[in-house]
Amino acid sequence: MVDFQVWIPRVFAFCCAVAVLSALSRPDYNVPLFGFAFFIWRLNNKAEQFKLTVFMLFTFIIDLAWIIYWGPKWTKEGGVTESAKWEDGVHRFSLALSIINLIIKFFLVGLMFVTSRGVEGAAAKPRPQAPSYPGASGLARPSVQQGPYPGSRAL
Repeated sequence: MVDFQVWIPRVFAFCCAVAVLSALSRPDYNVPLFGFAFFIWRLNNKAEQFKLTVFMLFTFIIDLAWIIYWGPKWTKEGGVTESAKWEDGVHRFSLALSIINLIIKFFLVGLMFVTSRGVEGAAAKPRPQAPSYPGASGLARPSVQQGPYPGSRAL
């Protein structure tokens, strides 16, 4: 079975590399976003992973709006002035990489949602069990004597 917890940070790194190339002709927030996501995901905190998933869904919508607005303007033939002909290839390259990043982000958000919510099929690591001896809270070793107040130790 595929361990998605391992593969998701690798996809973050790949998307960050694609976003770096996409940033040739547009200010791309995806570079720091995927870099940040790479480190947050590896903390293996389910609550933070779910928040990151919702944030990535929001950025997916922003990317889609950007492509819908700028895509037609950067690809129409009469839209480029004579002095800016050199930008046409850079714009098309950046737009193509943005579309690739958007497609990957779409599948990545779905995968993140499945993994962060612990849905059947997602490879989640088991949590460590608390000690099972009598009176164990999991916070103190059994050899430490508790004092009269919570959290204090006997002298």
